[in-house]
Amino acid sequence: MKKIAMMTVLALATAALVGCKGADKKDASAAAAPAATASMGIVNTKCPMMLSHAAGTKVVVDFKGQKVGMCCKGCLPAWNKLNDEQKAEKLKAAM
Repeated sequence: MKKIAMMTVLALATAALVGCKGADKKDASAAAAPAATASMGIVNTKCPMMLSHAAGTKVVVDFKGQKVGMCCKGCLPAWNKLNDEQKAEKLKAAM
């Protein structure tokens, strides 16, 4: 059991350090300078899972009637694992 927990922690730490590999070079340049305002009905300007990246319009999820933009499809699994309270906190930080 300890081994599985350590492997999980190591995997999460690696993912946090590496970031989103799914983002293409075009998205990476946009991430360097987040947009001043959200577009296409998206309520956030930064990706809620990777605050250093800009929210995109290609990967969008609905959360409590709001459109939330992610920087890449690689962030979706982590977002989907969060409960509503955690999602609300992440979204607040990304606005």
